[in-house]
Amino acid sequence: MDRRGASQPIIIPFNGVSVLGGIQPEKMGAALLGSPDDGLVGRFLWAWPDKLPEYRRPRRCADLSVLEEVYRNLDGLAWGQGQDGRKCAVCLPLNAIAADAFEEWQNENRKGDEDASGLFKSFVGKMPAIVLRLALVSELLRWAWQGGDEPAEVSLDSLIAAAQFVEDYAKPMALRVY
Repeated sequence: MDRRGASQPIIIPFNGVSVLGGIQPEKMGAALLGSPDDGLVGRFLWAWPDKLPEYRRPRRCADLSVLEEVYRNLDGLAWGQGQDGRKCAVCLPLNAIAADAFEEWQNENRKGDEDASGLFKSFVGKMPAIVLRLALVSELLRWAWQGGDEPAEVSLDSLIAAAQFVEDYAKPMALRVY
């Protein structure tokens, strides 16, 4: 990976990090927003939902055997093989219809980027990569839940689910936070 200002590329064979946590709104500004925008904050998917009018405890439990099967399917995903013979991640492309839909969504997202400013502009600019990652996760979760052959591409359904999540939830939450 080439980074601006680096003397040479940084090569990471496999890297994946997911973080889920909470922060008090008053402390967020100092913790995350106090320094110049380096692009990190724009990569967060924010959640700041309204309070529920009343609490209702769950009335049924998840079927743990189903969840264990989903986890086994995901854990058993096949690895690819790199030119050096080492295991490597398998890349799943969008199928042709999903690629067309992504291009259309990306053009609409870019128009929103032109109207945005500050941290929200940075956030909107990161959304194409987020949509692709969420579409992949959606595809793999659907497969892990339903079974069958491992997916070889990302479907239109998964791409639409990811784009709708970004438009209907992620962007409004980011606006609320920023």
